[in-house]
Amino acid sequence: MAGYLNNGGAGGVNELLLTVADFGLTAGSPAVANTLLGAAGIRTPAWLMDPGATTEAVTTLVVLPVDWGTIDVDLVWGAAATGDVYWRTQYSQLDEGDLFATAETQVDAGAITVTGVDEVIITRLLTAVVVAGRFLRIEISRVGGNAGDTMAGDAAIVAAIINKAS
Repeated sequence: MAGYLNNGGAGGVNELLLTVADFGLTAGSPAVANTLLGAAGIRTPAWLMDPGATTEAVTTLVVLPVDWGTIDVDLVWGAAATGDVYWRTQYSQLDEGDLFATAETQVDAGAITVTGVDEVIITRLLTAVVVAGRFLRIEISRVGGNAGDTMAGDAAIVAAIINKAS
C-alpha cells in the first residue's frame, strides 16, 4: 500500500512512496523477488526487469492529494551489473466518468548508466507534470530491445516516489 511522506512540515504531504506491492505486471514477464542487492546479504523486495528484446512493464493507479499542482516522479532501483538501462514511463490522469482507455503520455528517460553494482539509484522519470485528474495511472518499463539498453543483468525496481513539485 502506498505511503504518504510528510517532508513539508506544516506544509503537509509532499511525497507519495510506492513500493513493490503497489505495482502490477502489465508487459513481459518481470518477477517479484526478495532480491539480494549488496554483498552484505541484505534482501530487498523488487520487480526484476529482464534485459533482452521484450519490454517489461509494471503499472499502478494512485490517488493524488487534491492540493498538488505539478508532480515529479522518481524511480528507486538498483542492478547487479554495470551498463545502460533504457527506462520509459507512460501515464494518464483520470477522474470519475473518464474512460480507462484515456490516451497515455509517453516519456523516455533514455539510457541510464549503472556504474556501481548494488547501489541505490534514483532516476527522475517525469518532471513538472501538471496534475489534471484525481487518479494517476503510471506504467514504468524497461525497454530491453532499445539499442541504448546494454546491461545484461536484471534492473531491480525497489520503489517509485511521486513528489509534489507545486
